[in-house]
Amino acid sequence: MNIPSRRQILGSLSLAAPILLGTQTARAASIEVGRGATIASPASVPWNTLAPGDEVVLRSGTYAEMVVITARGTAARPIILRAQPGAVLTGTVVFEGAQHVRLEGLTIQRSRLSGVIIRHGSVGVAIQDCTVRDCGLGIWIGEGAGGAHRLVGNTLIDNKTHGVAIDVINAPIGQETLIAGNRVARNGMHGLEINGNRYIVEGNIVWDNGLKLSGTSGIHTYCKDPGQDAGRDNIIRYNMVWGQRETTGQDGNGIQLDQWCDRNQVYFNICFGNDGAGIALFDASDNFVANNTLYDNMRDSGGRHAYKGDLVLASDYTRNVDHVANNVIRNNLVVTRRRGIASIYVDPFARRSREIAGNHVHHIGGEVPLVWNRSRVADLRAWNAAKPGGADAQGDPLLRDTALLARQPPDPEGVRPRVALTGLPLPEGIARRDYLGAAWTTPPVGALLSADG
Repeated sequence: MNIPSRRQILGSLSLAAPILLGTQTARAASIEVGRGATIASPASVPWNTLAPGDEVVLRSGTYAEMVVITARGTAARPIILRAQPGAVLTGTVVFEGAQHVRLEGLTIQRSRLSGVIIRHGSVGVAIQDCTVRDCGLGIWIGEGAGGAHRLVGNTLIDNKTHGVAIDVINAPIGQETLIAGNRVARNGMHGLEINGNRYIVEGNIVWDNGLKLSGTSGIHTYCKDPGQDAGRDNIIRYNMVWGQRETTGQDGNGIQLDQWCDRNQVYFNICFGNDGAGIALFDASDNFVANNTLYDNMRDSGGRHAYKGDLVLASDYTRNVDHVANNVIRNNLVVTRRRGIASIYVDPFARRSREIAGNHVHHIGGEVPLVWNRSRVADLRAWNAAKPGGADAQGDPLLRDTALLARQPPDPEGVRPRVALTGLPLPEGIARRDYLGAAWTTPPVGALLSADG
């Protein structure tokens, strides 16, 4: 199975064509809501009477209310709430036992709760091209929600806690929830908090989160204790994550797999300029971390980090947790530019990895950029002798132009190497295209390098 590129993924997120029944197009009602319409507001819509395929069109205007949607469409014929430009809700949209309902184009702001709540058996809810800002939280999935949701192309910005939060909800096998193509910025804590299993997080740009609360990461998987079944079997790919803040604690990571978050796949992401690590595995096991590009992370602006590395494998040594094992760390490109910061940092409790191989590291300051067993190794030969798996490499990849990362949004071409870097093969089916959609036939290192260089 070939997993499609980021460009292919995001290009496939358009709306479906009309459903045909025999030779006739299925008919559906279109209901106007708002000023001058028979139904004055979205809260007044008789949601439980709508039929599959019906569409509610919300006229421009401001609506100060909570909207509870109980409608039930089908996968082939969802019920749609489509907001016209200028439609703004100062409140919350709650999906309560809803099935196959799609919310499009609505701006939701200034709710003290989450802007969107999906709960109580809701299945197949799609939130698409919406803006959620200045709310208590952006989009929340919890309280017995089902799976097969799609959070696609939204802007989740300036919320008090997280942009997206999954609250102990495991998507059933075959009903994975997709979180794709969103812009997630300036939220108080995590950009995306995944306390659940089987979420696909791809093609998002996530920046400047952690403005109010310590412990933040741009994309964070979470499991509260060894007995909780959460934070596992997720796929995190093709994301660009930068500028997470952490001045009072140990985090501020681009992507973190936290304690007991196992069997996740993290590949073809770009992480740069975060206060913490670009990618951190903290007491997480059996994960696959490959072909990521990490540049100038661990800014450590608060001076609080104990594990000073751009790619970190570590454990809570204060409690002797010792749950870092069987991870595969392969074909990552890690370029570090700050004094005393390692490209790869492995602490004493994290040495039981299955494979650390095919990675390419470089420290712009000329330091040996590797820490094993909490001690800086003498050289690359000592590093390769200590760790499991084939050789890692060291040398200047001649990044194209890192100043391009200062653009808004940053241009990932800035960290494309100008020299050919070849690592170890990926397992069959993980990826066959790079972040920008270029095909490759030999294994690249990092998120950007294609077969033709």
